[in-house]
Amino acid sequence: MTKDKERLIKAVESVNDTLRKYYDNIGNETEEDYKNGETFTSYINDMLDVKYILNRDKSFNGVQLLAAFGGSTIWIDTSDMEIKGYWGIDRYYCRLDGDIADEIDMYFEEIF
Repeated sequence: MTKDKERLIKAVESVNDTLRKYYDNIGNETEEDYKNGETFTSYINDMLDVKYILNRDKSFNGVQLLAAFGGSTIWIDTSDMEIKGYWGIDRYYCRLDGDIADEIDMYFEEIF
């Protein structure tokens, strides 16, 4: 395994771990968490880009959130329920927990 592939796996897993940490803390956030932007909503709001995925009838289907780019490019894809990482020719995907995908979708569908 190349160093780039190792870095990519680490970066994708880090995004997954951060999502899980903030999701597990929903309802238990402190005033300090809000002040420091360390909440689930703050984390997904800080994504670099949002792509809406629509059905043929233009109803909401999901989102793709750009979590990183430059070295590795990482997308959180709620429609496929995966976190997808790319770095050069390397690819790495990990499963996005359904409950987390649903929480993200509820937030962005409300905005949509």
